[in-house]
Amino acid sequence: FIESKILHKRMRYILVNSRAVYKQMTEEENVKKEQLKLIYNSVKINNSKKKYPKNKRIRVIFLANLIPYKNHKLVIEACRDIKTLNFQIDIVGDGDKNYTKELQNLVLKYKMKEKFKFYGKCRFLKKLLNESDIGILSSNEEGFSNSILEYMAKKLPVIATDVGGNSEVIKHGHNGYIVKKGDYKNFSKFLKKLILDSNLRKKLGSAGFKIVKEKFEVSKNIINYYNFYKNLLINN
Repeated sequence: FIESKILHKRMRYILVNSRAVYKQMTEEENVKKEQLKLIYNSVKINNSKKKYPKNKRIRVIFLANLIPYKNHKLVIEACRDIKTLNFQIDIVGDGDKNYTKELQNLVLKYKMKEKFKFYGKCRFLKKLLNESDIGILSSNEEGFSNSILEYMAKKLPVIATDVGGNSEVIKHGHNGYIVKKGDYKNFSKFLKKLILDSNLRKKLGSAGFKIVKEKFEVSKNIINYYNFYKNLLINN
């Protein structure tokens, strides 16, 4: 933190990827507003139609590194009260082996082995995303999540914790649901709601796709970076 403050003073401009990070930089790290430039992360859009088959096991994808602050335990706790429903949580990501083992043991403790699948570092992520119905993220902290953009680009409704820039892209009840950090009860409530209602999944997923296409598509981000560096050269 001290090193960051020293470096910040030497920077002419600092790029941030969410309003949450912008606020943190100004309020906690004393960076001047005129030093900051907000450019969101982006995602490549695939316009292929998503299929919505009925009467199948609902696939819920959790795309995140397996590290404690991603708080996978919240999702495991959230599933305890709804484990009789027909769904599967696909946990995709690599990381801390001890933490991974801890999560797997917790799943066994709650007798939900058939509900959770750990993929580790996945080579067929695109296929998994295409097969998914719901995207989730339960982090205790974030900057701006690429996983959420990946979900929305695949027309998935999203449930995420209200940290970092998550609420800047997820509009509660419009394209997904936002819950407080650590709130597994509401996480469970909204997950149940989406699992049981295919029309709701389709509605929220389509709304999310529209948002990501209008605001977070790669070509728009390229323009933002181009204009930033062009102005930097002109004013240098």
